[in-house]
Amino acid sequence: MPVPPTDGVHLIATAIELTCAVMLAGISWYRTLVHVPLLRTIPPDSLPLHARSIAVMDSIILYPLMVVETISAGLAAAIVFQGFAFVFEQVSFVSLVGIWLPVLFVARPALARLSYGSDAKPFRAFLAAQRWLAVWWSVRGVFLIVLFLCWTVRS
Repeated sequence: MPVPPTDGVHLIATAIELTCAVMLAGISWYRTLVHVPLLRTIPPDSLPLHARSIAVMDSIILYPLMVVETISAGLAAAIVFQGFAFVFEQVSFVSLVGIWLPVLFVARPALARLSYGSDAKPFRAFLAAQRWLAVWWSVRGVFLIVLFLCWTVRS
């Protein structure tokens, strides 16, 4: 039986979404386990420079990946209209709120405050946001692997 064209598009969108989620989870775990502890060893007067470099890296790597992940999740959710896959895709798309909110309202402002001075409060906020993002992207990655496997096995 031939596969409908929307299944192929859905599979590609889910694969792109999965790839972005896994890459973003890796970036977040790297930051949480390696980068943030190294930031603690930086002299306080050098911390603003490092915070600015993190912000630049975010704008070049992290935010474009997040946008691609969101667009592919939206496309995958828009293609499926019924059954178990519909619920799965809607949960996947809505779970992005758990990522975008801490990035926009915790991590970015904390980096902005750090770039103007080395205060402990924004550093703790940035660390908490990184931990949340690492765990949330990991959960999303596992969720998307299950979704991807469901679609590839079904096809």
